Amino acid sequence: MTTSFTSLFTQSTLNSGATLDSKFVMAPMVAEGSSFEGYVGLDDLAYFNRRSKTASLLITGATAVAPYGNAFGYGLASLDDSYLPGLTDLAKTMKQDNAKAVLQLFHPGREARYSYQTEGVAYGPSTKQFSFLDYPTTELSNEQIEEMIQAFALATSRAIRAGFDGIEIHGANHYLIQQFFSTISNTRIYMSQILLITK
Repeated sequence: MTTSFTSLFTQSTLNSGATLDSKFVMAPMVAEGSSFEGYVGLDDLAYFNRRSKTASLLITGATAVAPYGNAFGYGLASLDDSYLPGLTDLAKTMKQDNAKAVLQLFHPGREARYSYQTEGVAYGPSTKQFSFLDYPTTELSNEQIEEMIQAFALATSRAIRAGFDGIEIHGANHYLIQQFFSTISNTRIYMSQILLITK
């Protein structure tokens, strides 16, 4: 083994004090092993059972934190405490070989195509029709935005109770958080800026 790679196999300590046996991390990937409602399934557990020795830190795929958040059909969710038993089993499976386990949290916003199919609505920062979607996006109300923030907080608490060592907030890949930062999908911010400038 060349000297330049030996550091990959040495311990590292995170700011939280948690120690990793190596610097290998398994990136978050959606496994689609859950139920349609997002409950942890046997395929989810099998997926991480096979990978529990591959890295010192394992991160789940995107886990929806609130209703109208089904982007994948059979992806993970953490909408309320009924999801806690499955999440606990998932954390135990991920940590069985001394890895740290992180639950990735997200909401797909306009990308919740399966929620649109079943509920007839997909929410985003602003009401808009996108050329790459065959359904419209409905604007979240201010109250719904506050509820969404709370949903992330509650899902974080649930992750801790389930035994995860941390959470990762998914803020990229055109999902809800990124949509709020984009003037393409968030015209409410853009319009408010125009109004401030013209006053």
